[in-house]
Amino acid sequence: HYHHCVVHAHPRPDAVNLAPEDTIAWWVYQNQQPLVVRDTERETLFPQMMAMFRTFGIRSACAIPLTTKHRRLGSLCIASEVVDAYSDEDVLFFSLVADQIALATDDAMNFEASERAGERLKLLLDLSNRVMANLELRDLLKEISAGIRQVMQCDGVAVILAEPGEKTFRLYALDFPESKSPVHEMPPVPIEGASSLTRVFETGRPINLRYRDIMDDRIAKVEGIRAICHLPLAGRDRMLGILSLARMEDVAFSSDDVEFLGQVASQVALAIENALAYG
Repeated sequence: HYHHCVVHAHPRPDAVNLAPEDTIAWWVYQNQQPLVVRDTERETLFPQMMAMFRTFGIRSACAIPLTTKHRRLGSLCIASEVVDAYSDEDVLFFSLVADQIALATDDAMNFEASERAGERLKLLLDLSNRVMANLELRDLLKEISAGIRQVMQCDGVAVILAEPGEKTFRLYALDFPESKSPVHEMPPVPIEGASSLTRVFETGRPINLRYRDIMDDRIAKVEGIRAICHLPLAGRDRMLGILSLARMEDVAFSSDDVEFLGQVASQVALAIENALAYG
């Protein structure tokens, strides 16, 4: 099915019916890359769409795919009355926005039928809002960690990032109210090694551990942690770090939890990339 959702800034002229394949949205969906129309009066491709754009007074446009790791959803189209309105940096920013819209849309579609959809979907939408908030990165991650801890009914949430240019992990944010020791003072941890963090970072796959498997984790032993889930924080071009959740009870995270947390980790990774790219 092809749904064309448009918000018009001007009174609408007579509707123009376009076949999907005559639109830039369709081209972007099929080719999975952005498309920029510099001038609708000079563009030779998509003649019917260019005619429709000119009817609206539109002189340039940009279309970005709306895609998650799981599926293609559609496209985001942005248009202007100004010729050649969109720079390469604009396209990069729109791509980050499109990633956010795609994640939120996919989340809503996936969790419509789930019994705990309400609070989990609310968490994902709250994350979307926080991503766009003007917060310093550590404060943002601390807020996100607190929200995840409450919804996932666990005792601690940590965001551990790889230091750019160094071979160490550093703890960036922690929400762990029952902590027995100053875990927030955790020294940098070498990335290279046999730790579970390293395995997640290098494979890009989550690890879900019970007490018997985490005895080599010094912090888990000191704190009395009985279950841990580590999830990769994957950026567009590099692995950013790890999202970790811990429980003091010997109650493992379920496969549904891990799948849901994969979507949460996508949102957190996007928040980090937005913060790093746009300060």
